[in-house]
Amino acid sequence: MKMKLVDFNHLTNVGETYWQHLHWCLYSSFVLITIIPIALIHGFFPVFLANVPDKIMVRYLRKFNNRRVKTGQAERRPV
Repeated sequence: MKMKLVDFNHLTNVGETYWQHLHWCLYSSFVLITIIPIALIHGFFPVFLANVPDKIMVRYLRKFNNRRVKTGQAERRPV
């Protein structure tokens, strides 16, 4: 599968408005930026924050997959 750096039809392809897409991107960025220090703390000190990185990622991936189904991406472009 070829990856496009510029795709002027992206919002149409994913079935979202600009604001819906921006909201999802900001949410995803926040989750991923938040999990980095949590995972590092847990990695260096395993007794702290046990299972927290896992719980965050499981919740995020559930929302990610639900979004892909809702927008039809799961059907059009399976991962």
